[in-house]
Amino acid sequence: MLLLNISAVVFWADMEPRQDKRNEIIAIIIIGAIILIGIAYFFSKSLSTPTTPSNTASSTPINTTSSSSASSITVTSASSSSGYTIHLITAGKAPVAPSFKTPLTFSDPSVTADEQVSMQAQFAQVQTTLAANDQDFNSWIELGDLRKEAGDYTGAAADWQYVSALYSSNVVSNANLADLYTNYLHEYPQAAAAYKAAIANDPTQVYLYDDLFQLYTNQYPQPTATIVALLKQGLAANPNAAELKADLAKYQ
Repeated sequence: MLLLNISAVVFWADMEPRQDKRNEIIAIIIIGAIILIGIAYFFSKSLSTPTTPSNTASSTPINTTSSSSASSITVTSASSSSGYTIHLITAGKAPVAPSFKTPLTFSDPSVTADEQVSMQAQFAQVQTTLAANDQDFNSWIELGDLRKEAGDYTGAAADWQYVSALYSSNVVSNANLADLYTNYLHEYPQAAAAYKAAIANDPTQVYLYDDLFQLYTNQYPQPTATIVALLKQGLAANPNAAELKADLAKYQ
């Protein structure tokens, strides 16, 4: 009987570690299953959650090239050599540019050979710039200057007319055209129109009123009422303009 009891004790002692091992394995399996279920649930929620659109605004650069078939308004800024900003505003079809590749025509016999060489070098630089950006404001102004200096007044007018159409708010090309029409091409109605366009773009330029006054009283005579109205317009924008006061005093 004692031997039997000892055997039983040995049997149960031997079975107890095996039972613990089995329990550990079962526990590990249960924990692993729970983890796998949690991972599957996490991924299922991630896939089913819609992406929230970003609220960050993005900026779109303004197009600097006007398409000939564009119907929208395009605005571009350019800095003049005088230090102010000119805005290009085109709606619909852009103006047709004259060819900046047309060679200089030296019609003025007073231009020396050395001057021609210097002007050709400047012309080559202008061509390079316009080939890279065919709307460069300063280059078109300079191109007109070169053509005028060479004696090609029609070519200069075409360049500055294009700038005036492309950069309609600028003063420089309109003032250049006014001088060209007055003193070189002798097309006085066009000169008056160019002066008025320049004044409209910058009423603070006193010389424009004075030059137009000279045109109205010399090459292109106008009624007194028109002249007085011009001078009063200039003084309204420039109350301290002594030359305009002196001009107006002649009619009072």
